[in-house]
Amino acid sequence: MIAGDYTFCYEPMPRIREQTTTDLESEERSRSPETTATGGIVIDQSGLEAIYLPPFAILKHGSLTVSVQSALAGSMAGELASLAPYPYEGSERVASRLMATIGVRRAEKSAHGSSTQYDGRVSTGAAGLVGRQRPDGGWAWCDEPYCGSDPNVTGWALMALGEARRDGISIDAGVVARASEYVRGQINRVSDVASPSDPNQKAFLLAALSASGGGDSALTPARALFEQYRSKLTNWGRAYLVMAMVDAGVAKDDAQVRALLNDIAAATIPSSNGNHWEDDYVRGSFMTNTATTALVAAQPEQPLLAQSVRWLVVARGAKQWRTTIDRALGVLALTGYAAQTGELGGNYSFKVSLDGKELLAGLVKPGEAMVNASKTEPLSGMRAGEVALVEFAREMGKPGRLYYTMNLRYVTPAKEVEALNRGFAISHEYTSLADPSKPVSRVKLGDTVRVKVTVLTPADRNYVVIEDLLPAGLEPVDTRLKVVDPKLKVQLEADRAAAAKRRAGSGGKESYFAPWLSWYYSPWQHVDVRDDRTVLFADRLGKGVYEYIYYARATTPGDFFVAPTRAEETYFPETFGRSDSGRLVVEE
Repeated sequence: MIAGDYTFCYEPMPRIREQTTTDLESEERSRSPETTATGGIVIDQSGLEAIYLPPFAILKHGSLTVSVQSALAGSMAGELASLAPYPYEGSERVASRLMATIGVRRAEKSAHGSSTQYDGRVSTGAAGLVGRQRPDGGWAWCDEPYCGSDPNVTGWALMALGEARRDGISIDAGVVARASEYVRGQINRVSDVASPSDPNQKAFLLAALSASGGGDSALTPARALFEQYRSKLTNWGRAYLVMAMVDAGVAKDDAQVRALLNDIAAATIPSSNGNHWEDDYVRGSFMTNTATTALVAAQPEQPLLAQSVRWLVVARGAKQWRTTIDRALGVLALTGYAAQTGELGGNYSFKVSLDGKELLAGLVKPGEAMVNASKTEPLSGMRAGEVALVEFAREMGKPGRLYYTMNLRYVTPAKEVEALNRGFAISHEYTSLADPSKPVSRVKLGDTVRVKVTVLTPADRNYVVIEDLLPAGLEPVDTRLKVVDPKLKVQLEADRAAAAKRRAGSGGKESYFAPWLSWYYSPWQHVDVRDDRTVLFADRLGKGVYEYIYYARATTPGDFFVAPTRAEETYFPETFGRSDSGRLVVEE
């Protein structure tokens, strides 16, 4: 689902804390939530989804959330403000603004049949880019004379002029010829072991050359690049190579094009309602994972395209459009998708029903704000072990699309439950302060326990919530309180700094890092410490392993159940993970 569906907040269910030494645990601790999700598009026939709840599901705490959208993204006109001109801007920003403006104009035209309000901006952007061309045919990162022509900036500028050419903007043939000559020189430059050429940069330059009308000279080197360096291409390198071939006139069912698209599909990082791609950093490149996903989403016949578009929209809300390149490619991909599908000109009525009961209904009209509606139904009215049907219907024969997502959230018994990894691997560990390397399952009343939560994510995640429920015999130490021993605060800060230092090192080994790294580079924007749990929030969690350490004090004797720790990506709740359950004894 898209970022507009919810605000980024999380409020765990209320709980009454036990004050007994028995094994009577709260209702919340006795259950573990699970989420499954699906989505689809209604075009020429109704969508039908079957829901089956397992017999062991606890229905009174579950819910079914159904959302519908008439479009995944609007015209994206609001993004142009982030690319507005300013003094001393370079060629890369001018090219990015030109590409984004062209994308917005295409989307507006698909919705209203014509769009002239952006014509002046497109012409001004193209003229500004042409005026910055250097005598050698290239473009520089800055406008100062000491900035020499840069191959990446030149390729980006040439690609922007190619997009303008597709839209019928006349570009001086001499400008394109000089730029093409510069790019061909970079593609064919002599390299050696000390300064090897990067096949991904070559793919990018070939795509720029082909987009500007030089497909005849780009096709042969593009095919040679595929034969020699296919295994070394990143996802964005593959996507640019596909663009170079397709713009040169190669059919989309060509063997090499299909092979590259299959390589891209095999590298998908999926979830039920959001796919994206990630690459290792390539030195000198300005491509990020967001830019890569936007570029891949613009490829011909890209499978599961709607899920990729959803991910881009969420990344936009998570402030992952961090560079002008990200923004230009994101706008171009989303507006291209909107123009291709014609979804901004939708004109139909729709209805969503659960076993015949109406959940949602409405009208989609051209020229009005896109419809974005959702409804949450409790599972208490459904039966475990039986099938329920959700129907998504709309007027057929009318323009537009109806997108839908479904999130089914139910809870299962938590006692003796095993760890589950559906996008997150998570664990928690209790140790003594004296020996952090040795886990403990029995502590003395009044002892301070070291709690370590470890989170592993194999891919970038946005809007992440980690909830660590403490057993009823422990209570977290809130170091913000003045009654806490200052020495304990110092020890905790040293503990967290050591964990940050390990993360800064390679392979878990410690290495030098700035003294402020532990807080300045902490991914956790907010930590909510309550009397029975600690909740961590991060608007972005890059792939990797993270540790969070806090202290808890044994306040109540008894034999207590330890509920699983849980991690979840808020806007893609089907991406989650939990730890094992366990037990902890607090002795008097």
